[in-house]
Amino acid sequence: MTNPDIWQVLLPLPFKDGFDYRVPPEMAPRAGQFVRVPFGRSEKVGILWQPGGSSGVDPAKIKSVSGALDLPPLPDDMIKMIDWVAAYTMNPRGAVLKMAMAEKSVFAVPKRARKPVAAEPAAPFQPPQTKLEAAQAAGAVQLRDRVRAGKFSAILLEGVTGSGKTEVYFEAIAECLAMGRQALVMLPEISLSDQLLRRFADSFGAPPILWHSDLRATERRRNWLAVARGESRVVVGAR
Repeated sequence: MTNPDIWQVLLPLPFKDGFDYRVPPEMAPRAGQFVRVPFGRSEKVGILWQPGGSSGVDPAKIKSVSGALDLPPLPDDMIKMIDWVAAYTMNPRGAVLKMAMAEKSVFAVPKRARKPVAAEPAAPFQPPQTKLEAAQAAGAVQLRDRVRAGKFSAILLEGVTGSGKTEVYFEAIAECLAMGRQALVMLPEISLSDQLLRRFADSFGAPPILWHSDLRATERRRNWLAVARGESRVVVGAR
């Protein structure tokens, strides 16, 4: 019989499984919740992975979590993705979690640092304003259908620079926003130009949030939290 007060806490370290910790019921634990735990001679930030703990561990030796962080928990889809990526790449779950958590300093953001980071894109999300050519329209229909299906799939758009691929991708983003979801656009870093951002703002009424190597630490923390809280609907980043 499992102990409801014991949880496995997954840490952003190269370990396959979590470590057992005691969680007080008043903390209202749930999977994905960020917590601080004693680990060796220091404290680490991790997430509540699953209740019940591991078998064969002496309950008297199990330490308690130090506390919960004032952050939104990782969504169920992200937890499943960590599991999938770890299995697919044959990497420890903890190593994959480290990438999902971005960087330790993100957890030091004070409450006063919370302002909307990006404006909400304007409904009804109907880019572009210009009429699509026949080939563009056909590609846009396929992309919108795939987004509505809500399942992973891959589509290759073939076209030279300036052929209108961006407008077709904007159609997929529009469908995603109309469904109340977030969109991630990954580009070569050289393509993260002011021109692209202006085109996006013209189509959607607001610029996207950015993620690339030139962001300052404060911007990285701020943007990460905006994405985690669902405050930013579209993220454009370097792949």
